[in-house]
Amino acid sequence: MTLPRQVIDEITKEISKLEREDWHSDDRSRRAMITGLNIALRIVEGHRLGPDGPHSDTSITAAAEVFAESVRVLSYATRPAMGGVTQPQTVYAVLGSLATGLYRLDQVLVQLGDFMEHEAAHGRLGNDLGADPQADAVGIRRHLGAATRHAAGAATQLGDAHSIASHLYTSPESPGATGAEGQPS
Repeated sequence: MTLPRQVIDEITKEISKLEREDWHSDDRSRRAMITGLNIALRIVEGHRLGPDGPHSDTSITAAAEVFAESVRVLSYATRPAMGGVTQPQTVYAVLGSLATGLYRLDQVLVQLGDFMEHEAAHGRLGNDLGADPQADAVGIRRHLGAATRHAAGAATQLGDAHSIASHLYTSPESPGATGAEGQPS
């Protein structure tokens, strides 16, 4: 899928507008928007982001940046001062998506470790500190294995929380209940 030049130009204009606007210097949401738009622009200007590819080192790095930026956006968006979450259904949906993402992370981590070990075994890695690249690849694999176990455990815990949240709703009779718009009933 290639976006029309007009869409790319609109994203570029939006980035420029956000950068020129008079914001507070500590406005993190503005920086998050600009970063997110820049990442989106980088992806659409020549790299399709989808499981079927095409894939390149640049598109893989961009996908990882989107992952990191998405978590950052969620960190800000879920704060009460930013509007926050207003419905239990939102918690349910977010928990489900986070659990799915962590379950999928296992494959990514294994494949990154496989690549590094394969490259080291075939003498295609060097180390700018002079250390043994094969030992480094083994160390990377060990750390990725630990990360995989932690991610799987976190995914399971998120899945359990997701299951529990599936039964919750905002009771209209409760004090401080919020309506569909997140406003008090």
